[in-house]
Amino acid sequence: MKYLFRTICAVAMLGAASVSQASIIDLPVNGNVAGSVTGDSAWLLENTYGDGLDYILFEVTEASLVDIVLNASIDFGLSLYSGTVGNEYGITFNNSGDFSDFFTDLTYITGSDPFVPGAPDFLTGISLTAGFYTLALGGSEGLMDTFNEYDYELSVDINAQVSPVSEPSIVLLMLFSMTGMFAVRRKLK
Repeated sequence: MKYLFRTICAVAMLGAASVSQASIIDLPVNGNVAGSVTGDSAWLLENTYGDGLDYILFEVTEASLVDIVLNASIDFGLSLYSGTVGNEYGITFNNSGDFSDFFTDLTYITGSDPFVPGAPDFLTGISLTAGFYTLALGGSEGLMDTFNEYDYELSVDINAQVSPVSEPSIVLLMLFSMTGMFAVRRKLK
């Protein structure tokens, strides 16, 4: 009985592997990826089957501002998560919330709005701490074309974040400004 159960599980995994082909791609050093997905609605439908989604993995080594820009002939959806996906075989993907690939829990950070047709294919000015991240992308056209292949070009720019101005400096700047305004007002009277 135990042998039969293992055999059935192995056959099920092989069957799932043949239809689930979401690609997992490590971001190159230059931050540019050219690829393609099959179908125009996998991201919109949260569907990991049939090579409709790509997962782009990258690391941020220090607190940074990140810009993600995608160029494609159709509308694409983008979702950014903290953590790295390691399994693409039929996982339950969520384009606007947390999800798990059975090994890692991924925490949703930001992404495209799945209910706005023609939403921009970019995410800019995202402040990220040091860590590992996954970017999910796929078609969000909504026309249910499951056979055609759609090419895309993705650029991920990770820049070291400029140190923010500390709060005491801001308070002092405001006090000096207010003092100057009162002095000018008093002088005019």
